[in-house]
Amino acid sequence: MPPGATGDAAPADDPRRRLDAVDVVWVVFVLVMLAQMWNDLHNLTWPYHLIWVSLGLLYGFRMWPPRVFAPLIGLLAVLTAANFLVAYVRGYTTLDELTEIPLMPLLVGIGAMHAWRRSQMQHRVEQLAALESSRLDRQREFLRDSSHAIRTPVTIARGHVDLLRMTTTDAEAQEDLDVVLHQLDRLSHLAGRLLSIEQLQTTRMLDRVPIEVGGFLEAVGRRWSVSAARTWVVDAPPVGVVRADEHRLEEAVDALVENALRFTTVDGTVRLSCRRDGDTVVVEVADDGPGIPEADREAVFDRFFHRHPQGEEPGTGLGLALVAAVAAAHGGTATAGAAPEGGALLSLRIPLAVATPAGTAPSAPQQTVAEPPVAGAGVTQGAGVRGAP
Repeated sequence: MPPGATGDAAPADDPRRRLDAVDVVWVVFVLVMLAQMWNDLHNLTWPYHLIWVSLGLLYGFRMWPPRVFAPLIGLLAVLTAANFLVAYVRGYTTLDELTEIPLMPLLVGIGAMHAWRRSQMQHRVEQLAALESSRLDRQREFLRDSSHAIRTPVTIARGHVDLLRMTTTDAEAQEDLDVVLHQLDRLSHLAGRLLSIEQLQTTRMLDRVPIEVGGFLEAVGRRWSVSAARTWVVDAPPVGVVRADEHRLEEAVDALVENALRFTTVDGTVRLSCRRDGDTVVVEVADDGPGIPEADREAVFDRFFHRHPQGEEPGTGLGLALVAAVAAAHGGTATAGAAPEGGALLSLRIPLAVATPAGTAPSAPQQTVAEPPVAGAGVTQGAGVRGAP
């Protein structure tokens, strides 16, 4: 059990266990008051009260442990009671004045007991907080070290697999090697996202630059439209400028898009949009997939929370956790809801760099990117931009 948690002792270096000049002054003061009581038995009350009030004040600074304070109260009670009893025997005081003998020690003792218990509880809370902080530091260090350690063997393994793919002509072996490469890529991706989340949650170091959100989102949509076969709808008016880390913001939006792709088919629709909401900008990615059950909409941003289409391999469970970490690092939030298209609506909200009156930014027309089939490819790709009907 930690020192001081027993209720009977303070830590060895605690100033409450050292004799201080204040203690010496108080002892001298008590002796003077006791002498005053003895020399003037007609006026016992005021020095008596000063003794106990001074003890209560001193205890607030010294906080002696019970094994020290209890005998001290007992000694003072005996010394002060002796003066009252002598005064009563000699006829200098009345019987009702003797009620002061147990009353003041009880009041000071009860107050001291509660103060000591509160001090011990606070000390215990501080110890638990320190232990929890140490545990979190070790966990974060482990995740950082693990993420770095994973990358080296994955890179080496990938090099050997690539070499094997170049030297073998067996179709079945090539297929097996492709599976190995895919899993190595997933492992490397997981390690990278773990490291990104930890960096954002521990240091929150961001390379902030002004970003015009509409143009940024339009570029993201253009990039994704040529790499994934969907009907892409990009609604990116110039809603305002945020000060953000462009790399981290792009990671977050990519994670939202990847989530939409996992839950839509080739003939599905993915919509990227942004809008102004007060002094914040909201970036949204919607799809026409199965959507997210209301009970899971908060949990989807937790680490390693898995939801995946029937028959598909599960993801890393870190994509939306990264979105939440990026949002928090920028002073924003990430939320999940239902999209008008019938699927999921995932939103990333970030404060504007400079608040401007609503409605001052001009609107841009909604754009739809269609994917005509590519001969022999088996996957359609974005080939152009046309105005929405």
